[in-house]
Amino acid sequence: MNNPEGETMTRSTTQRTGHRRALASALLAGAVAGAVVALLAGCASEPVGRTPNPTATAQLAVTIPMPDLGASPTSPPLSPAEKERQRVSAQDALWGTVLATYPDAVRPEVSFTDYVTDENRVDVRSSCFAAAGLEVETGSTADGVVLSVSALPRNQAEAVSAYVCDAEHPTEPYPLPNDAVLSWVYDYLTQFLAPCYAANGIENPAPPTREDFVAQWPNQNWFPSLGDMPMGTPREEAILSACPTAN
Repeated sequence: MNNPEGETMTRSTTQRTGHRRALASALLAGAVAGAVVALLAGCASEPVGRTPNPTATAQLAVTIPMPDLGASPTSPPLSPAEKERQRVSAQDALWGTVLATYPDAVRPEVSFTDYVTDENRVDVRSSCFAAAGLEVETGSTADGVVLSVSALPRNQAEAVSAYVCDAEHPTEPYPLPNDAVLSWVYDYLTQFLAPCYAANGIENPAPPTREDFVAQWPNQNWFPSLGDMPMGTPREEAILSACPTAN
């Protein structure tokens, strides 16, 4: 479902899209590059540790001092065998989401050739969904640049077709975060991101303990967000600049 020109898209609408949530969950296991890329990826556009831009945020958002957390640690790179295991695991998880809704669905063969990149992801996946006759939802910037595309299957056959496209054109797996990475991310979220959102009037639930955040990842059930704030608005962009979340 394309976002009409001039119409803002809220996170609550996006989060209600079950297939999109399932895809994100399935890919999360292989989506952490270095220390924090996928941990802090969401709808952000500024890098972790970067000094917020006071010009961009003037009048619309406020920031808070960036804490000195030291350099973010990194997880060891994946071996080819580990990368393949993560790809297969993510594919299995994707199929599990199909079975959760359509338990009688028959799993099709998937022809994986290569991973999509930031440059071709939208085009490749859009072409696959279009060829399968699937309705899609896109996520775009305020000036109309499409950043993401997801299928919106309406029945079992379409759910299977969406699975095929997702499995054939996955994002490249990255190292899973180790305890040191997760601990650093916890400090960033609790000492900067959540307080920065709060300074802009956006409250989030209290965080779990550091121990629970690390031990239960990626099912810690807590991550600071902008809630139902409309996407692509000057206010949202100003807060994302004042409270950077992704590198």
